Amino acid sequence: MDYLKTLSTEDLEYMNKFMAEYVSGAFKKDNSGDYSSDNLHKTQEERRECYTRNNTRNRCALTISNARGQTLRSDDIMDIVDNISKDDYIRQNPNSLSELVMDKYDGDYELLQQDLFIEMWEDYQRCINPKTESDKKFAETNYGKLLISQFNNSQFKKK
Repeated sequence: MDYLKTLSTEDLEYMNKFMAEYVSGAFKKDNSGDYSSDNLHKTQEERRECYTRNNTRNRCALTISNARGQTLRSDDIMDIVDNISKDDYIRQNPNSLSELVMDKYDGDYELLQQDLFIEMWEDYQRCINPKTESDKKFAETNYGKLLISQFNNSQFKKK
């Protein structure tokens, strides 16, 4: 951010305050514990949006993976593909997902399919019968929409 050097002290303070509230949901409180009148986001709805945005980012698997330095970039993946065979990769990474799945199901593909179906059915139930705001948002995700269309257009019936 090269332009930061050109900002005045007041502008920098405003930007810090805005970013703390908007991005992190960090609001000042007065001595009585109420939200300070100095905050830029004054209403409960505005603060709730900031909190929701921060919570959503904190649940993001990619954000968590990036923060831990565990995200593979395209260059990393190409190095793996170019320099190592699949079997060698699994031997060097015994906790890889494929190894964990193979260990849990011992090669029983039908059992794996059954467990996946049960999990998808439970997620589908959350989508069509949302009990919380989180369930409503879950139903609006691409995965939620996919489940709704899949189960609504199929012959599946819960036994």
